[in-house]
Amino acid sequence: MTGNQTLTINAQNPTWYTSNGTATGASAPIINTDNASPQTYKVAQNTNGCLSDQSTITVNIKPKPSPPTVSDPKVLCQFGPTAELTAGGQNLQWFASDDTPLTSPVKPNTDGIASLVFKVVQTVNGCASDKATLTQKINPASDKPTVTPGFYCVGYPAEPISARTPASTQGPKWYQGGSEIAPTTVPKTDQVATFTYQLTQTQADKQGCPSQPVNVVISILATPLAPSVNNLGLCNNRPATVTLDSRVSGQKLTWYETPTGGTGSQTTPKPDVSVVGPKTYYVTQTNEGNCESPRSPLIVTIYPIPAAPKGTVSGPVCQTSGQPQPIGAFASTPDAGGTLTWYWSDQLAGAPQPPLQRHRPAWVLHCRRCPDHQWLYQPLHHHHPNHQQSPQ
Repeated sequence: MTGNQTLTINAQNPTWYTSNGTATGASAPIINTDNASPQTYKVAQNTNGCLSDQSTITVNIKPKPSPPTVSDPKVLCQFGPTAELTAGGQNLQWFASDDTPLTSPVKPNTDGIASLVFKVVQTVNGCASDKATLTQKINPASDKPTVTPGFYCVGYPAEPISARTPASTQGPKWYQGGSEIAPTTVPKTDQVATFTYQLTQTQADKQGCPSQPVNVVISILATPLAPSVNNLGLCNNRPATVTLDSRVSGQKLTWYETPTGGTGSQTTPKPDVSVVGPKTYYVTQTNEGNCESPRSPLIVTIYPIPAAPKGTVSGPVCQTSGQPQPIGAFASTPDAGGTLTWYWSDQLAGAPQPPLQRHRPAWVLHCRRCPDHQWLYQPLHHHHPNHQQSPQ
């Protein structure tokens, strides 16, 4: 029995007696459990004024078992595997430090680094022992290593995963799918794929406790397509109004002077407009894994400046009264492949093709890809036709 307890009996008007027959009254005696020796009590009941014979009750006091034998368990590592608590005894019951009962088996949580206190009792022949206490210590984990993702191009050789280990890492270990693997493992690059590995480190001042694993992702990337280009025409000795990179659709461009070999440059070349004729530039694009595409040719043609057009106005142009008047046939003929564009002398837009205007000089522009110098037609001016004055 545990603690002092009171005897109970199913009787009417009971009278209790000591073992030697001395009456103690109607109140049931309290069993003294401090003494492990058997204790004897007697009791009679009174019904209708008649007292029964005495019954003898012997209480056997079972000895209180000693607390379970415990020892502080092996120190665990933060975030590391845990272990079931053990103690020597029968029918063990575990408790938290605040005496909250715990369900067996009890395994300490290693997410923190604070020491954890547990209590345990054993029960023998229905009697519970006092609680024994043990402390689970947890050492802090090592710091996580700092890692960066890796990239390789399909078909190119890859390095062992150990090449991704930062120089500051102590005691590195590599894992994949929860199992430790050799640091000499080499990712396969025969096809586009993604490999995920885990890396831990164990720092010298962390009592052998490794870090949490950190994912290291290595991607095998496809070779990018050659960038798309738009060829460019520029005029001899005229400033270029566009840059070559604006004629290319791609990322991280590299420029070459030859279709194969040579050293590339990330600086966009500037075409030499002093030399007439075509020149081919070669350009590639590179993805985030430094996989470089095939080269695309971009042709820049420097066109010569055509001669200014020559022409005359056939007939006089007379002043009119508010009505447009054709200014006559112009003897201006463009070179083969060229076109004529007309301008007013005081503005570079808006002239009809060819112009119809009263008393206004016009310019003609001879264009064959590259505009040449402008040539001025100066019409003859008259006063009003009714004045019959000679042309000026």
